[in-house]
Amino acid sequence: MILFFKNIFKERIWGSHFFRDELKYKLDDNLYGEMWSVSAHPEGDCVITEGPFEGLTLSHVYENHRELFGTDNKEFPLMVKLIHTNADLSVQVHPDDEYARKVENQYGKTECWYFLNNPKNPIVLGHIAKTKEEIKSAIKEGTLEKLLKKVIVKKNDFVLIKSKTIHALTSGLLVVEIQQSSDVTYRLYDYNRKDKNGKLRELHIDKALDVINVPDREEHIPINYDKITGITNILDCSKFKCDLLDINNKTNLKLNDDTFSIITVLSGNIAINNHNLKIGESAIILRDEEEIVLVGNGRIVISRP
Repeated sequence: MILFFKNIFKERIWGSHFFRDELKYKLDDNLYGEMWSVSAHPEGDCVITEGPFEGLTLSHVYENHRELFGTDNKEFPLMVKLIHTNADLSVQVHPDDEYARKVENQYGKTECWYFLNNPKNPIVLGHIAKTKEEIKSAIKEGTLEKLLKKVIVKKNDFVLIKSKTIHALTSGLLVVEIQQSSDVTYRLYDYNRKDKNGKLRELHIDKALDVINVPDREEHIPINYDKITGITNILDCSKFKCDLLDINNKTNLKLNDDTFSIITVLSGNIAINNHNLKIGESAIILRDEEEIVLVGNGRIVISRP
């Protein structure tokens, strides 16, 4: 069985009209920055659009038909987003599972980014501080940016952002984000921006300092996948796995039948068993589906827990 979904669009202070004007979704005049194409999170629970579960939410089906997914996670473990940025995002950090369960009663957040365009500016990924006190002082003095690592990325680059890592997307990016099913973000710095009510956006300094890795020993090197051959593994970590595959006209694909897989379109237009998906849209292939037929020209990412 294959699950298809109604996308969920999220207003963001750094959003734009990209989804309405460029991808032609029927949206109002508000600024949207994220499209959630797979989510069972309470902040956005995707509704299934066809088949025996039509009209039901992903969380409901997962809770009541766990055997179809092949996982024993209490909550559905993954989330997939298409992100378009019209301004820099806040400098932020996400907690790991242990801290998030204790403090927020949800998953922590390890995530990864696949870049669909060539950005003008480097992203923030990591820091050079030697102590948490150094970070705390820099925030107080307004000099945090001097401690941040800047990383240049380009189209078809892939980056893993582990929990407890300082990071931030910058303006002008189109990114597919695959992550743990969590909406916990601790902001360290937000350029003194005000929300639509004229108030400064909330920062979470104490919680952020609780979880940040200090010192930051990660290299944070993007890996480029302009050209691939066959199914190419790009991530195999404890939280999830990701593979890339280029589709040229028609591909019959057999998937791992031990667990579900999420297929997300990264480029082109791809039909899965005659159901069309465009950039950023996703489908869940349940474990009972032995083989699917992909038609079109483009690239997909296959993610699974």
